[in-house]
Amino acid sequence: MADYKLHCVGASGNPYKVALYLNCAGLNWEPVGVDFAGGQTRDAKWRAETNTMGEVPVLEVDGKRMSHRRDIAVARRNHWQIRAD
Repeated sequence: MADYKLHCVGASGNPYKVALYLNCAGLNWEPVGVDFAGGQTRDAKWRAETNTMGEVPVLEVDGKRMSHRRDIAVARRNHWQIRAD
């Protein structure tokens, strides 16, 4: 099981940047595909459970989710101290 889950759309630049870092850092992660064009991010359940704004990427670590590439980059800069210890 992966330590990090990246909810993403393959054709989007922002999720790509996060995925690139996860790969380069050698972190154990897995992509979770999101059907953005099909409306998955507009679904009330998805918004309640994953991201209220309906945006990707969403990085999940220990059940905690964070979105916005900028926020993920800040966590990266702070050595990924986003684990829910």
